[in-house]
Amino acid sequence: MRLCASDALRGPSFLSPRNRTRHLRNRSRAGMMHEGVYLVLLVVLVSSPAGLSAQDERPSDAHHRDQCRLAGQVLQTSYPRPKHEWALEAIRSCDPEVAVPALVQSWTKAPADTAHLMRLYRAGRRYRDGRLYTTVRTLASDPARPRPIRIAALAGLAAQVEPRIAMDLNLLRPISGLRGRWQSIWFWDNHGYSVVGAVPLPPDARAEVRRIADGIAKAHARDALADSAVRLVRFLDVEF
Repeated sequence: MRLCASDALRGPSFLSPRNRTRHLRNRSRAGMMHEGVYLVLLVVLVSSPAGLSAQDERPSDAHHRDQCRLAGQVLQTSYPRPKHEWALEAIRSCDPEVAVPALVQSWTKAPADTAHLMRLYRAGRRYRDGRLYTTVRTLASDPARPRPIRIAALAGLAAQVEPRIAMDLNLLRPISGLRGRWQSIWFWDNHGYSVVGAVPLPPDARAEVRRIADGIAKAHARDALADSAVRLVRFLDVEF
């Protein structure tokens, strides 16, 4: 049978039944071969290292670990100094074994600067660990330390035993017209939570924090430190 170009364009409808069946069978085989090629390509892509890294390894996780490692080094060595503020922000989402030692060093070397202390408190507030507890307990109890450091350390102690107690040093200011009275820096944060580190707190940690705050309140005149301690005792006495 002779075919012209116009017949070829019309497809298999002009063919005899026998030739039409053969033509359709060949098209079916070609389609199955194409589907098989696509399936093989899909399997290769998914099982390749690039495919696995996209599903399982998640390069962002490796980047986060590197960022945490760098933040920990900056906080422990204080170098480079311009990175210190970034490191306090970055360390907040890191594993406790990276974050806690770095935060301990930061508390030990902290200057009496309200803005810096506020960033430091926020960076460590979510971690509950005996090493951090011991550090802020020592700072809060040390009468030789500047008042802003002791107040911030009290807040750090509160976070160790009750994550729902929060503070804001930026609110700490005298109340106009009321001598010896200070604006409260404490408030409830119902979204507060803790990430538990490797070293447990003392069994009587909450009672100890209350004793420390009560002792500070009784040992000092009506200043910002004493007022902060008094208010912290009231918060700790609330039972849920």
